[in-house]
Formats: sequence, C-alpha cells, structure tokens
Amino acid sequence: TSVNNEITILYNISHSRHPMVTVYEDDCKSTVPQTVVGVTSNTHTSNNPMYDLLDVYLDIKQEAIPDSSIWNDNGNTGIVNICVRVDLISDYDQDGTLDSIAYQNTLLSLEVNMEQGINIDVLAESNEVKKEEQSV
Repeated sequence: TSVNNEITILYNISHSRHPMVTVYEDDCKSTVPQTVVGVTSNTHTSNNPMYDLLDVYLDIKQEAIPDSSIWNDNGNTGIVNICVRVDLISDYDQDGTLDSIAYQNTLLSLEVNMEQGINIDVLAESNEVKKEEQSV
C-alpha cells in the first residue's frame, strides 16, 4: 500500500497561468508513470495579486518503486531520484497544442526506508528555472 501525498512542494506562480505538473526521472526527460509516483496539484490565490500559490502533492507508490527505473537499492533503504517539472501554460498555440511559457525543474533525491512503511527524507533539492521566448 502507499500513503497518499508523502511530499508536498510549494510554488509561487504567475497569476492567471495554468500549471501543468509532470514527474520525470532525474534526467528531466523520461516520464515516471503515475503508477510509480502519483502527482496531484491545487492552485489557490495568495495575498499578492501578482502570484497564485501552487501546492504539488507527490504520492510515492511503495509497492511499485522497487521495480521502477527511479529506484536505487541500498539494502533496507533506497534512493529515489526524480525531477518535478512545473510548466506554466499561457494558452493553446494556433495548432492546438499547449504553449508552455516558462517552467521550473525541481530535482529531488529521496531516501526511502521500506522497513518503516515508507519513511522519506529529502537528501537534496535543486531548481532550474527557464522562461521560453515568446513571439508576438
């Protein structure tokens, strides 16, 4: 079984932008299935009219991670390295695809102790932020 929402990541995002959250392997390119790490999010207003708040919830699926590509076995514990990407979506492009105007990659290194149910310690966190060039 898994415990829901073991990890919560908080972001400030530009007001009136639609976030899209994706979990990748630590290369920030290979998608991690929702059956391994579930992701949900909630956007709500803040006291600052320029920003909204985004809460991202990660559900580490204890039964699925030992057989996944993100698991590095270390005896009774293991290390899980993932990249959480938040894209800010402006609107759809003229061809009907989503238009990401900016993104932030958050790299997480987590120690998971399987003997204690699921005990997660964040070992490291780093961020990469990029704004896409927009054409007028």
